[in-house]
Amino acid sequence: MKNKTDFLQFVSNPQNVKRILVIRNGLLGDITFITSALNRLSNTFFDSEIDVITGPISTPLLENFPHIRNIIPFNYNLSFFSVVKQIFFFLKLRLHKYDIVVVHEVNSHYTLMGKLAGGKYLVTFENAQSKNADYSIPRPKQVAVLAELVLVQDWTKKINTDKSYLYVTENEIKIAKEKLHSEGLLNFNRIVLINCGNSRGQDSKRQWYNQRFAELADNLIIKQGVTIVFNVGPGEQEEVKKLQKLMRFPSYTISGIRSLMAIIKISKLVIGLDTGPLHMACALGTPVIMLFGYADPSDTGPYDPTGLSKVIAVNLECIHCVHKNPKPTQWNICKDMRPTKCMQEITTEMVTNAANEILNRF
Repeated sequence: MKNKTDFLQFVSNPQNVKRILVIRNGLLGDITFITSALNRLSNTFFDSEIDVITGPISTPLLENFPHIRNIIPFNYNLSFFSVVKQIFFFLKLRLHKYDIVVVHEVNSHYTLMGKLAGGKYLVTFENAQSKNADYSIPRPKQVAVLAELVLVQDWTKKINTDKSYLYVTENEIKIAKEKLHSEGLLNFNRIVLINCGNSRGQDSKRQWYNQRFAELADNLIIKQGVTIVFNVGPGEQEEVKKLQKLMRFPSYTISGIRSLMAIIKISKLVIGLDTGPLHMACALGTPVIMLFGYADPSDTGPYDPTGLSKVIAVNLECIHCVHKNPKPTQWNICKDMRPTKCMQEITTEMVTNAANEILNRF
């Protein structure tokens, strides 16, 4: 750490800060987690322009975010030729003359790339290269939204609610409704969106049973009179079709990140696994029911200040095994088991009861 005092003095006057670069590679959930910090930056340095570098799949998330000027897609790869391209990519960013480069990564590679971008001040989480930064702190072990916020909270203006934020327009909601209307959906007043997919497909440790998702959907149609909409992520179309065929009642599908965000915004509830769309729902103010197995909800669980959202998990000795060291015996068994034991133990009834409890409030 070089110039922490100078940096804090510099940012104490928001007028000093005209351009900010934020670096965070990752999938939908990862980028949603940093929006708490982005919101602080945009509220504190309201005369500044913010550029964000992120993974290509996640760039649509940040459209309409206040004060973001450019959302720059970035492919991370540590092959020799890729690293050379990255060096030139970040060196070229020096032309923008950033006042602050904020690296929301513990990975030291990004700290070095942030240094190449040439801002007046470099901010990062502590890692092997954070000695090159002007301001660095450890990334705490707490729910991800708040952990990411820690990087900026001591030098940005406190706001009423520190949570994740995403933004959709009324026109985007209108367009998404028109898509579903073309499928035959007429009533948009009581939608439950189900996200049955995950970033790793059928090999994922997060996987649950399609039959149970179908039973859950039918139960909620009968008991709550809801309309079920399934999110269809990349490569998930055939799997969602199979799931719909298991149902007794009609359901609908939506695809595309901005369309998904619009439907989440008008939904009463979003149900699914520990994946990006569930974190997006928290950012859009829609309660979620998140099914948890091997991961720890105190790390990537829903952060919902309203308190409506729920985590469904079972009490097993091996639960949250991803964080256990040494690994429990069940770890080696579950490596080749899908769904894993902890996900098998989550019943349709458990999720239905939680959904009824939330929906009865509306």
